[in-house]
Order: sequence, then C-alpha cells, then structure tokens
Amino acid sequence: MQNKNKKLTILVAVLLLGIGSTFAYFLGKTVFSGAGATTSATTATINNSTLVLEGEIEFNDPNMYPGHETISKIKATATGQDELIIYNLTWRGSNALNTPLEFTAYRVETAPEEEITINCEVKTEIKDGTQHLSEECTKNNANVLTNIVGKGTIPSNKDQQTINLSLNEFITATENGTSIYYYVVLKYPNEEKDQYVLDKNGNFDGTLEAVLSDTEADVNIVGVYLNDKPIKEIPKDSNYTFDSTKSSCDKNATLEWNSEDSTLTINNLTESGTNCKLYFKSNE
Repeated sequence: MQNKNKKLTILVAVLLLGIGSTFAYFLGKTVFSGAGATTSATTATINNSTLVLEGEIEFNDPNMYPGHETISKIKATATGQDELIIYNLTWRGSNALNTPLEFTAYRVETAPEEEITINCEVKTEIKDGTQHLSEECTKNNANVLTNIVGKGTIPSNKDQQTINLSLNEFITATENGTSIYYYVVLKYPNEEKDQYVLDKNGNFDGTLEAVLSDTEADVNIVGVYLNDKPIKEIPKDSNYTFDSTKSSCDKNATLEWNSEDSTLTINNLTESGTNCKLYFKSNE
C-alpha cells in the first residue's frame, strides 16, 4: 500500500544568534531578533521609553504531518515615564513551501500560571485504497487565550514578505516596566493535495519584530480620563466603566470598548494621525 504522507524532507534555515543551520523535515524556527538575527530579543527606543521583546516563534518539531500546530510565547516589556507606545507585531521572511501556513496571535495581559502547550496525535485514514496520515491537535491550559489580535496566512512565496500578525498594539511604559504576552499558533494545514510531493525540499524562515516608526502613528491616544480627571493609563478592572458618550476620535473614526477583556477597537480608521480620547467613570 502506497503511503502518500511519508515524512517530508524540508530544509529550513534557522535564525538564531547569527548562525545558519539546516535540518531535515520542516525543522526550523523564526527568532525574535534585532539587527541581522544576532540576538534573541529586539529593543526599540521611542522618546524616553524602551520596548524589549523576548522570545521566539518555533516551528521545529521533527515529526510533522498535515494539521500539525505549534505555539510560541513572546514577552513585551515597556520601560519609561508613563508613555503609551503603539507598535505593529510583524513577521518578515520567506515561505518557499507550496502550502500557506496559518497563524493566530493572542494577547494576554499577565502570564498564566501554567504553561500553554499543544499536543498533536497522528490520525490514519484510508482514501481510495491509499493511507493518508494527518494530525489533530489540542491546546492545554489555554483558558486565557480569549483575546485574538491577529489571524491569517503566511502565503507561499520564496521572496521576502512582511506579514502583520497584529496591528496597532499598545502598551504603557512605566518606571518599573510593564509586561504583556503574545502567544502565536502556527499551523501546517491539511489540504486536499499531495503535500509531500509539493512541499518536499521547501524552506521556511524569518524573524519576528515590533515595528515602531518615526512616522506618524495610525492612532494616538492623546488623553485618558477617569471621572473627567486625566490619568496615566487605561483602567482595566470592573470598578470602572467606559464612557462611550464622551469618548471619541477625530477624522470620523469610532470607538468600541470590550469590557470583558479590556480591549479597544477603533473602527473606520482611514488616516494616520487619528487622535482619540478615552473617558471612564467609577461604578457607584
């Protein structure tokens, strides 16, 4: 019986501490790096604040079939004098496979107590007299993964490409440092084609960055107010309510606040440099 889903032989360049390596079968990782993949963290300075990103996106399991998933954790820490930093979480690299990879990015305000992992089981199916192997994956301790900030695909493209995992992320830089976390799930989808033949000897590599530009930001939070008094950061507990009647943006943009996970959505964003003011009030 012919096995069309034998393990692939795919060579992937690894970007880690500036050393290039190749491994057999879709084995590699994209690394959170600064200049020339010389470090596993990237640091950006904006005005008097510093944003440090630590971690790496991994896609390096040696035994992989269609349906396989991995999960990686990224930590972002902002240090400064109560300054709001807005940035894009971006992947830059090439996917020389014929199969686009799917990604989902989650934002978590505080690190969960237990490690979040993914377990995948190999499934066997007989189609037209041929054995097909695939994987079904489940997340463990994933109850905190409720805030999806980005979802899409990394297209098949041998040239360098830029994929925004999440746009207009924000964090308030504080003297002692404020940290948030991202979890990025990569999936090798199970498609109705002979992926072994099409993806054989392909490659996948790249870097993950926080893109902070000197140009005008898409959105500027120019003021946050509690009971009409200015405050230094956005309240994130149940003692306060978002005041949608007072909160506003210019250039016809509109605001939407999700009280369950304290996230802000800005709709009808058509121009860079859109200014927004956020108002909150105490629950009585």
